[in-house]
Amino acid sequence: MKTDNGIFIEDKEPVRSKLNYWLEIGLVLLIVFAISMVILSASNPKTNPPGRDGGFFLYVGKAIKSGAKLYVDIWDSKGPMIFWINALGVGSDYSRWGVFFIQLCFQTTALFIAYWVIKRLYGILPALGTVLIGTLLLNLVIGPGNSTEEYSLLFTWVAIAALVLLMTTEKKIFWPFFLMGGSIIFNFLLRANNIGTQIIVILVAFFHVYTKEKNTKFWQPIAYLIVGALTVTIPVSLYFIINGSFGAMIDASIIYNFSYSAATGTTFSNSILPAFNIFENWFLVFIVIWLLTIWHLFDRKHKELTPFLLLTVFAFPIEIFMSSISGRGYKHYFICWIPACMLLIAYGLSIVQREAINPVFRKKCETTHILMILTLLFIIITVTSFNTLYGT
Repeated sequence: MKTDNGIFIEDKEPVRSKLNYWLEIGLVLLIVFAISMVILSASNPKTNPPGRDGGFFLYVGKAIKSGAKLYVDIWDSKGPMIFWINALGVGSDYSRWGVFFIQLCFQTTALFIAYWVIKRLYGILPALGTVLIGTLLLNLVIGPGNSTEEYSLLFTWVAIAALVLLMTTEKKIFWPFFLMGGSIIFNFLLRANNIGTQIIVILVAFFHVYTKEKNTKFWQPIAYLIVGALTVTIPVSLYFIINGSFGAMIDASIIYNFSYSAATGTTFSNSILPAFNIFENWFLVFIVIWLLTIWHLFDRKHKELTPFLLLTVFAFPIEIFMSSISGRGYKHYFICWIPACMLLIAYGLSIVQREAINPVFRKKCETTHILMILTLLFIIITVTSFNTLYGT
């Protein structure tokens, strides 16, 4: 293995049987699915009504399902993705259960990717700790669910995973940049303010390629990024052009949306003050770890910068900025902070692991103890959340 700037990066996964490998995947999926059920309990159609925004998205989804043209027959300033997700979820019987199932799929996949990313860089203990703390943080902000920010989590983690793929595979840059380009457009189509972390991902990916991959031609990563973006943009644009509503979509989801976001004062304070109230002591934890990463960034003992450390440093402030643009400080806006906060938590836990946990025990956790740890964690989550899981 190798470590750059204190970041744990394994050159190869520990040698394990294929059976253990697939058992790990299965157990992790069960864990993050159970966690997602708990996180989305307020969205459960059986026990709770939809929220204000989520209910409207459901209504528009039903209207689209009935033949209405988005931005012509029915109007809103959000991007089209949230309405298409709801149109897909309501199904032929206009039930909320389809949307709830999509929410579960998005959340489960996002948490699974988060686990894979953190485990790949720091190991299983920081990965599990980060996912569990991230769950706690999500519970503070997700509310009744079915929001644009909720669905954005998956595409943000796809972009972060693409960066890790770029860091850990030699001379294979097409798929990482393709995924970054496609995922940022998906988030933009949900809500333009949801692309903060992905902007940093792309910038540090370019930094990595142009400083590490000396044989890479200047145009290649740019071209691959554009190809990924156009793969999503072209079909969406054609849909609206064919329906004669392309101009209306641009006016509503981009021009009006940014005008609406900018039409307020005291934007920065309206973002920071609600964050203090929502995250409480956790906000101080984020600040302390963030300052630690900055110190690490400029520590002369470490001669080279890793893109993941740069991402950890810059993702948090850009999310603060992006959520402060509108100045309205709605709780669900802070969902977009969660990946950036989880990166900080993972970094903090990696330091605790390095300083306080015996390396021999750490290695056993990565190999012989991994299935036992995951099984025990799944049992604990299932028992402690039995009423929520059974009620769904």
